[in-house]
Amino acid sequence: MAMNQQTKMSNYTNAPTSLRNMLFLYGNRNGDLKFRMEIELDFGPGLYPWLELSVIENAVGIGGPNGVVEVYRFEKTNFSSTNKLHLFFDNFFGPVNLGLRAESTLSASSIFEMRCNILNADIV
Repeated sequence: MAMNQQTKMSNYTNAPTSLRNMLFLYGNRNGDLKFRMEIELDFGPGLYPWLELSVIENAVGIGGPNGVVEVYRFEKTNFSSTNKLHLFFDNFFGPVNLGLRAESTLSASSIFEMRCNILNADIV
């Protein structure tokens, strides 16, 4: 099956509010990492020294080193303006809710929810 190497997002500002954080992504099978998902994020004028990515339901847990659900932390001098998040999904298909937590230099925290549907590219 031939697939486009790059699929552009449509203008989500015209989409209903309930669909603005929904993403359809391709998953990989058995370590064949040919599909890398590239999600463009716009942080605007704010400065964010670190980001954390986990399942959104983890946001209400106690966290810490004994947490069951992994949290991936990205540190940089400051995330600002436009950046790209690269994700690989291997042998995982179906729905998952991700949360990207950003802590600003003003100690203001926010979470961007991404309702993802991981599709098996071999079937689509």
